[in-house]
Amino acid sequence: MQQEFETAARVEYARLKHANRVESIAKLTVAVGAVIYASGFLIVFTFLERLGIRDAGDLFKAKYIHVGVLYWLIPVLVGLPLYAYSTGNDRYKTRNKDLTVKEIPVFTRTSTFVAVQFLVFLYIVILLAPPGFVPEHLWLIGANCALTFIGIRIINTLAERFRNPDTYRDRSWSWRLECFLAKRTWCLRHNVQPPNNWETVRYIHLVALIYFDVLFCFQPLFSYILPPLKRGIVMIFVFLVAGIVLKRFAALLAKLPDEIDKTSVRLLGISIAAGCSLFTMVGFAYAVYPYVPSERGGGNYADAPKVALTLNDPTGVPRDLFDCTSSSAKKADTHIADHVNRERTLVDPAAKRVEQYERTKPLTVIEQTSSWVYVAMPQGTADPASWKPEIVALRVGTIQNMYLHNDKHGNNDAIMSCETK
Repeated sequence: MQQEFETAARVEYARLKHANRVESIAKLTVAVGAVIYASGFLIVFTFLERLGIRDAGDLFKAKYIHVGVLYWLIPVLVGLPLYAYSTGNDRYKTRNKDLTVKEIPVFTRTSTFVAVQFLVFLYIVILLAPPGFVPEHLWLIGANCALTFIGIRIINTLAERFRNPDTYRDRSWSWRLECFLAKRTWCLRHNVQPPNNWETVRYIHLVALIYFDVLFCFQPLFSYILPPLKRGIVMIFVFLVAGIVLKRFAALLAKLPDEIDKTSVRLLGISIAAGCSLFTMVGFAYAVYPYVPSERGGGNYADAPKVALTLNDPTGVPRDLFDCTSSSAKKADTHIADHVNRERTLVDPAAKRVEQYERTKPLTVIEQTSSWVYVAMPQGTADPASWKPEIVALRVGTIQNMYLHNDKHGNNDAIMSCETK
């Protein structure tokens, strides 16, 4: 009876633990999603305000989540590996404090930096690379990935084998052959011994990867990387300072015995994190976001598709936006007899107004909501951060059609019907 009771208690405990874990994950997901969405909304709103667009538009947009993810990838891809190394190094020092022969750390400084350089490279490609860069340079991404992680694996394996050769005596002949070849590969001359300080080898690996990045990976992206880097260097510095301060606060919390003191430290840390996040969001909106291609939700419209709009009512639209070579529907239908047009007008007075539309030049759509479409002349080669075009707001109901111009395929235009309200 007692055994059945203990079994039932363990099952109930496991069920409650699982339910609490699911509830905690759900709350964390909602909180993280809210922060990402709010960050994206603030960045897009600040950027559009700089262009003079003050209409917040639809409150719920997938674009805000997209932009928020792009923003938070900066501290996540750099901060999490550094935090993992820092905490792992602290535990390593604690475990090996009184040991004569120290164990190999889980995270080494150079291996962490090697992983960070690969993540930063991926982030730059995702954020700033022009359209078509990834398909054309896919081999660079694969080579960087292979050199990064295979190199780490090889160095760590050789370091362990040379450090504890007795561990591998019972291994198969292939393992011993690999160890023998590795020694002979490294010892090019008889008086050269295998390296005792493998951290030096790791540094050489890191420098070689950085050289590979600069020479091959970043070389075609220099013109896209340097402008936002110059403008966003302060934002990166604030990120680093905030991370260091928050880590010090976390160490201080572990030492404080009083719960009231811990609450005070937490409130101070939250206020510092909120202030730094707000500053970096505004800095991202002004310094980095204008260089992100519009295809990825950014504010660089240099390679954005151009659209030609067919307007029902061109009243108030600047005349320089219209295509003078395009004829209105009324002029195109001159082959129809005049008495037919007169009869149609008598039957439906609105028919005359519908026929008298005009088509614009190829324009860039800056923003689109359920009620308005904001367009401007193409950006061209202007600097994205200083580009402030003349933006025209058009009601959705005044747009008959949107002709999407694909510049790479000249005559292939797609027609998108616009909802009439």
